[in-house]
Amino acid sequence: DFGFEPIVYTADQAEYPVLDPSLAKDIPEGIKIIKTPVWEPYQLYKAFTGQKKEERVVSGFLQEKKGKTNWTRKVSLWLRANVFIPDARCFWIRPSVRFLKQWLKENPVDLLVSTGPPHSMHLIGLALKKHSGLPWLADFRDPWTNIDFASDLPMTKWAKHRNAMLEKRVLKHADCVTVVSDLMREEFTLAGRAPVQVITNGFDPDDFALNSANPIQTNDKFTLVHTGSMN
Repeated sequence: DFGFEPIVYTADQAEYPVLDPSLAKDIPEGIKIIKTPVWEPYQLYKAFTGQKKEERVVSGFLQEKKGKTNWTRKVSLWLRANVFIPDARCFWIRPSVRFLKQWLKENPVDLLVSTGPPHSMHLIGLALKKHSGLPWLADFRDPWTNIDFASDLPMTKWAKHRNAMLEKRVLKHADCVTVVSDLMREEFTLAGRAPVQVITNGFDPDDFALNSANPIQTNDKFTLVHTGSMN
């Protein structure tokens, strides 16, 4: 709609906590989508903790079943906090950077956009920015070091320092940073760099078209809708 032709780079057969195949219909025809394999620890995590293979894992915070605090979950949580930095997609960073460096040589683009979480995506963007010098927009849908469950992760001092350093490096080198709320803008603002921009979450107007077969019926009631997780 705004004159840009996006090229999407994403993981092939990645683990997601929620899948909605119906959203695929919103992808315009002709959009180039590149996928490469990703190794994730979730199958090992499921086997280690006794979860079924078909169960989905909340990728941000492995200890989603708070009632079960057996030693396998405690060990898994410690590994999540101190080994998989910044998240379980960290093993996709180097292969992606290596692949995309070569791909960009043969397929020039105008700018880079990374969106997270998972914040490993921003580290891919950071490496490509340093290599190519292309303008880079880092888009944050959630906080990084200040995420709501950070206090529940048994991080060592080293892990906390590592996450904070990586976050600051991304904020320092990105040409533009976008977030979804005013509070996040305050959290991500760094002295001496361009202001952080707020683009709040929205909706697709096509889903609420007035001429649709089933238009939304209005009434005199005032309704509040929460579209997200209650952590």
